[in-house]
Amino acid sequence: MDLPESVLSIASQSRFDHLHMTGSQYRGLYGTVYEALAGVGGRQEDIARRILDRPESAVSEFADRITDTLGRFAPVTAHERLVTVLDYGARPRPWIATAMINERLADRGPMDFLSPLTTARELVEGVAHLHQHDLIHGGLDPRAVVFVGGGFEDVGRGTPLIDNAGLMQEFRYDFEPATYLDPAYAAPEYYSQQFGIVDHQTDLYQLGAVLYYLVTGQPPYQGTFEELRTQVLHEPPPTPSEAGAPPGFDDIIRKAMANEKIKRYETVEYLQNDLTMIAANREYEWVDGE
Repeated sequence: MDLPESVLSIASQSRFDHLHMTGSQYRGLYGTVYEALAGVGGRQEDIARRILDRPESAVSEFADRITDTLGRFAPVTAHERLVTVLDYGARPRPWIATAMINERLADRGPMDFLSPLTTARELVEGVAHLHQHDLIHGGLDPRAVVFVGGGFEDVGRGTPLIDNAGLMQEFRYDFEPATYLDPAYAAPEYYSQQFGIVDHQTDLYQLGAVLYYLVTGQPPYQGTFEELRTQVLHEPPPTPSEAGAPPGFDDIIRKAMANEKIKRYETVEYLQNDLTMIAANREYEWVDGE
């Protein structure tokens, strides 16, 4: 396989004992992904080397900002609910090394293969871990929920993990945000500054939107970009029971996805508590696949 010189140069910079680019090349959410075989401490694992997109101008400044962001996020991603950043760098262009991603939540019908409530609680754990370190994901949607093949610090294929922590925080300033975040899951503050800045409560909104997808099998809003924008900014949050979900989720999702931040959950821990109460209510056992 012929590889760009920049990819070969990156391979020589990694912390791995050896790195052999062996697999296919394909388009990922934030850039081009190259499969590789990496060795650490006598072990060999399949990894994904992600060569990130970069803007046409201010390339050096963008690379420095991404490196600073990854420097803050990478140590925190060593968590059972997050895709661990195994290595990263800025030159000759920004890159990240992670475990191989098998599938994304957006690629499969959730009601067919996983437990919606258990999955939601696991994702909330991952976001809570980020918030405990005063970090914001900023780009949660079904494409940010992934399943990995195991290896290194990540867990098995059946467990959902949160991917791309922190990247949206930088990419939204240099690229069209809708390229990296599904507009149906974007909080009002992504569409209008009158709703405030992107912060921890943005993650809570997006968790509510992903929970809606988990319990209904469809996005919270549908339509063209302008139709989505109008719905997010001017319509009340969706009611999942109208799409077939148990009514116990209605108040949770409406509160998480409130247009005004003051009406949303104050912290992710309050959302965790409400999901725990749902889990304890045996009326909704079906959402745990029991």
